Amino acid sequence: MRGPLLDAVRVLEGRWRHPLVQEDNASVHNEYCDITRAELGLQRFPHPPSSPDLNPIENAWFELQSRLADMQPRSRKSDDFWVCCGRAWDDIPMDYINKLVEGMPRRLELFRGVMCGLQSTS
Repeated sequence: MRGPLLDAVRVLEGRWRHPLVQEDNASVHNEYCDITRAELGLQRFPHPPSSPDLNPIENAWFELQSRLADMQPRSRKSDDFWVCCGRAWDDIPMDYINKLVEGMPRRLELFRGVMCGLQSTS
């Protein structure tokens, strides 16, 4: 077993009481992911269908896709593609990622305002 989920579990091991994983309903989160989560003792946080993507990773994926689109030349080889993905990801400034994460309280407040029809004054 390998991959980003396992890497995250290793980094956060011992810091979680009841680890939860949030994934959207993308088809890539398939039976293999279910098995991996079970093996790692992770519970999946429910994500209702057609719910808004509040997760900052969506912005990071868009940034990654933009950087990949700007790379030349484009190779059709799978190994070359993954090398390009790694380079593009490494080129995304950590400040950008931090701003996405730090913006979560604001995103949630805006979402609550839309869902409840009112916004907090805090």
